[in-house]
Amino acid sequence: MRGFLELEAPGFRDWVRAQWGISIQSVCTGFDIQGSPERSLSRAVIQDQDQGLFLLDKFRRDKFERRRRVARALGHLNRKGLSKALAYRPTASGEFLPFFRDHCYQVSRFVQGTALARPDYLESAPMGASFASFLLDMNRAARGIGTIFPTRGFVISDYIVTLMEQADLHHPLA
Repeated sequence: MRGFLELEAPGFRDWVRAQWGISIQSVCTGFDIQGSPERSLSRAVIQDQDQGLFLLDKFRRDKFERRRRVARALGHLNRKGLSKALAYRPTASGEFLPFFRDHCYQVSRFVQGTALARPDYLESAPMGASFASFLLDMNRAARGIGTIFPTRGFVISDYIVTLMEQADLHHPLA
């Protein structure tokens, strides 16, 4: 749960319920949250009154604009059929990053991941094929996204170079 003290702060759980309609029944500590923990200040898996699981992320104020762009882009990709892109849940007023005190928060559906067998996953043909399929689906869903969210376009060759650099950093072949 890495320092998610707000969960016990007066008014925070009521604020979460008012924002997302989630009545926090428990904080689940038995899950390994996949993905980069460095992207947020803290994160926790919460369970609502219907036994649904959600990932609650806390961000510094200076991350607001970047995280908002990511949330909007993921929502667009979902609407274009890329259901594997895990969109963030909007608040009752349609926001993705409301503020509580001096930090902004984001909620997404929690999907329990599978821990990667390091470094073996780098040589997994089925995993590579699955990832390639996802990238092709993402490319189709992202067509025209630049007109809605002006950014530098997605260039798969640049992304592959970035992935290889990251893989080499964490698992050098030499």
